[in-house]
Formats: sequence, structure tokens, C-alpha cells
Amino acid sequence: MRIRFALALAATLLLACGSKHPTGFDGGSPDDDSGVDPCIDNPFDPMCGQLDETGGEAAPPCDNLECQIVNCGTADGTTISGTVYDPAGARGLYNVFVYVPNRPLDPIPTGPVCTACQAPASGKPLVSAVTDAKGKFTIKNAPAGTNIPLVMQLGKWRRRINIANVNQCAPNTLSDKNLTRLPKKQNEGNADSNIPQIAFATGCDQAECFLQRTIGIDGTEFGAAGSKARVHIYKGMDDGQQFPFTPTDAYQFWGNLNNMKKYDIIFNACECSTFQRDTAGPAYTNMKAYLEAGGRMFGTHYHYNWFATAQQFFGDTTCQGPSDFSMQAPWGNAGGAGPYMIDDSFPRGKAFADWLQYNMITTSYGQINVTDTRNDVAALNGGMKGSGMYKNTTQWIYASNQTLYLSFNTPTNKMPANQCGRAVFSDVHLSGSFFNGGTFPQFCMPNQHDVDEGALEFLFFDLSSCVQDDKSNPIQPPPN
Repeated sequence: MRIRFALALAATLLLACGSKHPTGFDGGSPDDDSGVDPCIDNPFDPMCGQLDETGGEAAPPCDNLECQIVNCGTADGTTISGTVYDPAGARGLYNVFVYVPNRPLDPIPTGPVCTACQAPASGKPLVSAVTDAKGKFTIKNAPAGTNIPLVMQLGKWRRRINIANVNQCAPNTLSDKNLTRLPKKQNEGNADSNIPQIAFATGCDQAECFLQRTIGIDGTEFGAAGSKARVHIYKGMDDGQQFPFTPTDAYQFWGNLNNMKKYDIIFNACECSTFQRDTAGPAYTNMKAYLEAGGRMFGTHYHYNWFATAQQFFGDTTCQGPSDFSMQAPWGNAGGAGPYMIDDSFPRGKAFADWLQYNMITTSYGQINVTDTRNDVAALNGGMKGSGMYKNTTQWIYASNQTLYLSFNTPTNKMPANQCGRAVFSDVHLSGSFFNGGTFPQFCMPNQHDVDEGALEFLFFDLSSCVQDDKSNPIQPPPN
């Protein structure tokens, strides 16, 4: 009897003195995870749940940072709020998913993936919010304590920070722009921060300056193919720019699908003329395959020849767009001029118009004074308003008889729920006119294209966002 009593007492004391279950962040630190699940070997650890009267295991009362969520007796409880800015720290960004993770984050792989959102929200999001057109967010019922992790994610853009102290049952406002901006550099602050891998093809439009100056990607993140840089420069025609490295030929790049699939985004700057894309391989079919695999492609002005046919452009044989791409818009010289308008008839278009006005890029709501434009696409006959044969193409900037900026999702023959790639065409130029020589990034300087670049900033980040039916409200990355 005494032996049985002693054993029972010892078991009780072991249960009462059990240590905290080490299943993730310790005290809010996102870098402390043993990766060991002690519940496998010791299911009676008090942090692993307890047996109920029927012999089944009852759910634990809370898990990791969930244990630091305090019932404040109010609907909002402890809040974390702030503004997510672009890497330059200049403008707030729309549609950024902001969350507190309850586990370590997974790495974000490079290259296209045929899923709508490209990268899941890893780390078991505990509480979350989405930024509005001003870039503002408020997370409600957040965990309180020290070193609370916070993740900001838009497509494959991601930054994880630690908040030094979150006061319980109080509003906690993050006001440091340098803390709540997307990363300027890969792995900025920690290995969880990520910039999409971008292939950039140069031209006479020095649009690499847009990425460096307006978006805010650090100059050290521009490099040659194969380097650790996140923006790989490929040399197109008529560029004239000098770099502190030797770029690979863009035409060789487009001719190799396997190389193209190493990138999340392909950005093609205007080359001041149309050129035959397939001189080093089946570039046109490669671009279609890349997009249908989940890639994202941005093309400016003369890059319409990836989409249009020779018949649409008066016999220009460099125009060899696939038949389904040629049907996404009324390609061809449209003529006409402004005023240029923002299509706010769909949710992200309305956010675009709001964002432009809030950032003082427009002075009259819904009307934008872009310059150095071209007229290679006629009007979409209503576009997202639901009329005409081009209703599956989204127009963003348009005039009475032309479309200046459009996007469509791929594969074009799939329903929106099964599409995963996005193609963009812009007839709005970027950084070209004030090129004064020198070596990148010294030749990048402010110029008369500031309004153009401001407008395209919103659209560049939208290119990274989840592919969806644009008539619907934005969707967010699924948890993983």
C-alpha cells in the first residue's frame, strides 16, 4: 500500500512540475524552436493535453503565443496597428497581409508555382489584418509581451520583425517607417525577409531606376545572372547603360525556359523598337509556358509583340503572340490621347484610385496626368464593367478610345479559380528621358516621369499579389 501511494504521489508531482511544452517561439522569440515534439515520448506532459473521463485526450487550453492573448473584456482587446510601406519607406502599400505567426516561418522558394498566391502565409498565423489603400492595418486581440513577431507579406515579398513590447489591453501603434516597410535587401534583419527573384531586361527606358529609386530595392541587390542578387540584369537592345558587372544577353535568356523558371517576375523595359524575340530559342512559346506555370511578366510599350499578332500590327513579323494572348485585347495603333482615367469599377481598381489620391499622385480623383505614353491598345469596350469581348482582361488606366495599362491572368482557358500567372502590358514609360551616363545606380535620378512611376508602383506590387477573379475582393495567402 505504501509503495503504491509513493508511486502515485511521485507521478502527481511530475505532472505538477512539468516544464513548458517547447513547440515553437519561447516567450515570443521566433528564432527558438527545438523542432522536437516531447508529446510523442511523454503524452502526459501537462502542456500536451490531459486525458478526459472517456480516455480521449482533451485539447490544451492554449498554444505558444496564443497563451499570451489576454481577455480584455472588449471586442478589440490588445491591438497592434501601423502602416506597411514600400522598401523605400515612402508610400503605404495596399493589400499587404500582416499577421502574428505562432510557429517559425518556412523559406519562400523562387520560381513560378501554379497556385493563386505563390507563397502561403507560413508560421501558423494566429491573428491577422490586411492593409487598406493607405497601407494602414490594425490587428485585434493580439498576444501581449516582449519580442512579439510580426510578418508583412505581399506575394513573395515578406518581412518579419520583432516588436520589442506589446502592452496588453491597450493600443500599440508602430510609427517607425523603417520598422514596417518591406525589405530593401534579401534577408534584411533575419533569414525570413524575402524579395522576389526578378529578371530585368534592359532597354532605352532605364526602368531599373524605377526599381531602385521608386520601389526602394537596394543597389546591392542588382547583379548578373547567377549572383546572389535578387534583381538579375539581362541586356536588351538600345540600352546604353553601364553596370558594375556584365549582364547576360536577354535574348539568350528568353530562349531558355528553364532559366526563365528560376524567376518569380520577369520585367521587360521598352527597347525603342520591336525586335524578334526568338533569335536564340522559342522565346514566344517559352513566355506563354512561363506564365501558365504561374509566372508574372511586366512588359512596356514595344513588348506588345509578346501578345499581338503581325496582322494586328500591320504586318510587323516580330509580333508573334499566341492566339489566346492576341485575343485578350484589341491590339493595334489606337490613336487618341487623354484625359487618362482610372477604372474604379472593380475592388482593386477602386483601391488604386484611392491610393493615387491619398499619395497626391492625382489631384482630381480618378484622373491621372501620365506622360510619355503610347497608344498600342484600343479601348476594351468597358473592360471590367462587364461588356464586350475583352471582359476577362482588366483595364487599369484608360482614355476614351485607348487602354494604357492592362493585365490578364493565365492560363487564359481556365476558370479564375484555376489560374495562377499574370501578364501585364503598359503603354506608360518610366525612367528614360534624363539618362546622363555613368554606372548604375549613379545614373538614376528624379525626372519628369515621377507621376508615371508613382502610378506604376501600385501596379508593380499588384503584379505580385494573388491571382483571382478581379471582379471580387482581394484574396489572401492561405495559412501553411
